[in-house]
Amino acid sequence: MAFTPFSFDGFRFDRKALEDYLSWGAELGASDIVLRSDHPLTVRLHGEYFQASRHRPSSNELFELLDDIYMKSASATLRGGKPLDFRFEVRLDRTRRLAFRGNATSVHPYNGVGVGAAIVFRTIPDVPPSVEDLKLESHLLDHAFPGTGMVIVTGPTGSGKSTLLAALLRQVLETPPGRHVLTYEAPIEFNLGRIENMAGLVAQSEIPKHIESFSRGVENALRRAPDVILVGEMRDSETIEGGVTAAQTGHVVYSTLHTYGVVSALWRMADMYPLGYRESAASKILDSFRLLVHQRLVPRKGGGRLALIETLPFTEQIREELQEVVKDPSAFFSAARIRLREVGHPLERDLEIKSDLVDPRYLDKIAREIKRDER
Repeated sequence: MAFTPFSFDGFRFDRKALEDYLSWGAELGASDIVLRSDHPLTVRLHGEYFQASRHRPSSNELFELLDDIYMKSASATLRGGKPLDFRFEVRLDRTRRLAFRGNATSVHPYNGVGVGAAIVFRTIPDVPPSVEDLKLESHLLDHAFPGTGMVIVTGPTGSGKSTLLAALLRQVLETPPGRHVLTYEAPIEFNLGRIENMAGLVAQSEIPKHIESFSRGVENALRRAPDVILVGEMRDSETIEGGVTAAQTGHVVYSTLHTYGVVSALWRMADMYPLGYRESAASKILDSFRLLVHQRLVPRKGGGRLALIETLPFTEQIREELQEVVKDPSAFFSAARIRLREVGHPLERDLEIKSDLVDPRYLDKIAREIKRDER
């Protein structure tokens, strides 16, 4: 496939060159726009990689660029072996802008000297989709907006968890009388402040650019009088403990977790605690649950991807029933699976409903994976 290469006539690849490169790649329709130390500029278009320019940015160019576009300590963080996830915007004019999700990772440079950098940008919508855009159904929406408590969205990496939560927050912000929403994300993907007809108030913070960790974010949120708190990921016991405290003190907490179904979410969270504290932690976490959601993306017939969604609402009665067996993980899993079939919406049922939309070449494989993950 032929295309006109990106025109770069400068000596150093600076912020202005990056903005021009990203604008060119987005207009081209590239899915990934890549910079790597000592390597020609590269884009991925329709699944294939193409050399976009002969310019080969040096490691120093890329480290200086990251310090400029993200934060002054970005290059030191990267050289220390920690990758960076971040959001970057290109302003086209007073009303239009392009948004990108970026990842920067330290790599071995092609010239073999020192530490290099690889940066990948992916275009993302500036404003989150609506719940109508995602075609979310009543088994999720009827329980996704509690007065207090935790709503956790689980799933593997790249399953659309952040997009789903952004759509739910958009609904919260657009619904009168309006609520005060605080988010702590790594990175910020959607600009919630650009939602039109907003009835509420929102402030977004990026980890670690604005606040060093999710756990510190929850601690910070409780001092800012929010109604709703988004915590990007429940990744350690301190964050979970803060989320539970917020949920038990009159707030709604939305967050994500990496699991293969809703039934395993409770003990996945409890396992992040020291061994002697896991049973008491599981009981506290369970008491804060209002809705567990699991989402995974599968190939759609005709191209693209389709979301399969599993939901388990936690009414007061269900929480009380599960509290009786929460100290026994095996008994808990059994009881939770029964409740999932009786009052929830299992993933297997969602696949049956949407089977005509799934690429038939993958249908049996997906069904087998769901049965395996249920065990």
